[in-house]
Amino acid sequence: MYNPHQIKELISKNNLCINKRFGQNFLIDKGKRDRMISLCGMRSTDLVLEIGPGLGALTESILPGCSRLIAIEKDRGLVNILKSFYKESKGLEILNMDILKYPLPALSSKIKVIGNLPYYITSPIIFHLLKNRDNISSIFITVQKDVAQRILSAPGNRNYGLLSLNVQYYCQPLKLCAIPKGCFFPVPSVDSIFLSLMIRKKPPVNVRDERLFFMIMKAGFNRRRKTFFNALCKGGIISIDRRLLEKAFEISGLDSNIRAEDLNLEKFACLSEALSSLHK
Repeated sequence: MYNPHQIKELISKNNLCINKRFGQNFLIDKGKRDRMISLCGMRSTDLVLEIGPGLGALTESILPGCSRLIAIEKDRGLVNILKSFYKESKGLEILNMDILKYPLPALSSKIKVIGNLPYYITSPIIFHLLKNRDNISSIFITVQKDVAQRILSAPGNRNYGLLSLNVQYYCQPLKLCAIPKGCFFPVPSVDSIFLSLMIRKKPPVNVRDERLFFMIMKAGFNRRRKTFFNALCKGGIISIDRRLLEKAFEISGLDSNIRAEDLNLEKFACLSEALSSLHK
């Protein structure tokens, strides 16, 4: 693990610059790094996918504890540094590519995902991982504090939204530890949180039409200033006949004045099921 002075020297020596566009903030706190890796419960049989290894702060601790490590870094300059440093290492594959383009379904076994997600693309990466959840056993990620609050949020909270619902539907999210901004170089503007997202064997609610289920949630939060009822019957993402919707709300026991941010997964599922049964 490098200190700030060493990072500056290494970046300068390789004619690189710290890329703010990629959200590059390098972990420099060894104690925090060791704590994070210990919380991942590494096993010698694990196949690990590391997102954004940067200069290898996590890589050097992950590699000895797993069977194989695939490190995906978008910055070509950092990839060259990593490959030079780890050229003698076995069980490590360093790829210069965008994680959103990595073919997760092509892997022969389930992977453990670990990474410090760049702030500018955090949500797309999380949704990408959820989409490919059948190939993942668990996810351990560092995200900015506000993103963690959104993921962990409950109904009635201003941070509650589609990210909360999607993650909580497919995973069991848990805050593992806080990571103060001073643990990184350059120092970011906000603190971070290290989270675990354990993939559920099955969702906490049963829905027969997942497409409808997610569409009504998306419609509700797309127009979150409106009542949930009006968001669903006045066009946009989805438009449902008013009388049909009134019947579905009645079956579901929902107040027509309620807003999407006040509904939990069970209530969304209940409405989705009511709509599905009325469409028969």
